[in-house]
Amino acid sequence: MSSKIIWITGATSGLGRALVDEFTAAGHTVVGCGRRGKLIEQLQRDFPAPHFFSKVDVANDDEVAAFCDAANSITGPPDLLLNNAAIVNEPAPLWQVSAEEFDRLTAININGTANMIRHAVPMMINHGRGMIVNLSSGWG
Repeated sequence: MSSKIIWITGATSGLGRALVDEFTAAGHTVVGCGRRGKLIEQLQRDFPAPHFFSKVDVANDDEVAAFCDAANSITGPPDLLLNNAAIVNEPAPLWQVSAEEFDRLTAININGTANMIRHAVPMMINHGRGMIVNLSSGWG
């Protein structure tokens, strides 16, 4: 199997972090992002170049655009984009979930996925390759 370039959102914990370990162990180049700066710094130490990790809030379109541009210039476009970044609200009936909590959930889980697709897909199209898998949902 040839080495692939794999971009993972939400790479600092949970499934995203486990995927970083698995894909790097399999010889792939991993690009990852997450909101926790200290955990991103640890990933950078544990997985130096050719891998690339950056602190990014996927709900922020400007941060996603800068991340995608930097990642593309360092590794090239993704062969596989894993939209994994997500949060889960406290279990409660919808009418008991605050508007602020729900807005944050949709900003990350829905807008964040759209932001990544908006900026990564043109790069993938230009290079004639790539696949997207959306792992995030976060509906608790």
